Amino acid sequence: MLTAKVTQVQFGSFGSIEGLMDTEGTYYIGVPQIADAIETSRNTAARDFKRLLGEGFETSKLKTEFNQGVTTAVSIQDFERLLALLDRKGNKQAQILRDSLVGLSIHQLFSDAFGVIIEKDERQLKLTQLLHHNKNFHPVFTSWLKLDGLTSGVRYGNEVNRLKVAAKVPLIPIQEYDGQQMILLNVAEARYDLARKLGKDHKEALQVI
Repeated sequence: MLTAKVTQVQFGSFGSIEGLMDTEGTYYIGVPQIADAIETSRNTAARDFKRLLGEGFETSKLKTEFNQGVTTAVSIQDFERLLALLDRKGNKQAQILRDSLVGLSIHQLFSDAFGVIIEKDERQLKLTQLLHHNKNFHPVFTSWLKLDGLTSGVRYGNEVNRLKVAAKVPLIPIQEYDGQQMILLNVAEARYDLARKLGKDHKEALQVI
């Protein structure tokens, strides 16, 4: 089980919320902290969040430096999705919190709070590669999976993870990749596409990346 550092993260005009960073540099927010922020029950929060986010959603268990027990936490990417869903459902606190984040990057807020410096060149490289991924590479990979009937629910996520393993990048949300990791993923997707065009099936294409 990963250990996480804890610090206060300022969320614009909303105020601060306790944030977590594990030993791999991934950012989270504890389920109890989210429950407090949106004014819902801590006792049912994890179950309620899973119902909102669907079957593919999983919380993470972390040990923190201030707590001998286990903290149940949500990645900041799932936190953003959760806020959007709650906002649409009329949760007033979620609306206020989202409004306070207009023009702000949650990932950058966490990086600032934990003292993680993202250089300008690295940030630009990451943004460029992420744009290429979203517009070019990922849609092509998804289109091949659709032809193979592999885009339903959990199966789709499993196949994306198989691609990440083949590309030798971490099994974390791509928003948390640095520029070099994004390049590795994009190159892998391009090689996969070429292999499929040359007649290889899904499994064979993953093996030659």
